[in-house]
Amino acid sequence: MKVNEKRRNVRKVVDRLVKSRIENFMPSYIAYMTGTNVDEAEKFLDELTLQDAEILRINYKFICPECSKVKYFEKESDLVKFQKSDYECPICGSEILKEDIENNTFKIYVFDKEYRERRKKKDE
Repeated sequence: MKVNEKRRNVRKVVDRLVKSRIENFMPSYIAYMTGTNVDEAEKFLDELTLQDAEILRINYKFICPECSKVKYFEKESDLVKFQKSDYECPICGSEILKEDIENNTFKIYVFDKEYRERRKKKDE
């Protein structure tokens, strides 16, 4: 499959998702849905976060290995602060190893709210 075809397939899946109730997703889901690898899917998704596109925003989520609760970070700077903190879960307070923080932090994509509203209105 050619690069432009893969890019179009990623965009098609994103366009379907924007109409659904899904609020965020990981690049592995897009890779699965399009038959591309995760790195390619992430690259194409990153293109949709650029200022002139404003379709997606990049957020991060941390899943505590102790309590299994999820903490979302809307800004990368907040994630960096957390990763350099006292190595404890912001939810349950459990002490966490640095490696566990890195292994349990994931990049997620969230739809830009204005874009989502425009798409829903367009399809009504």
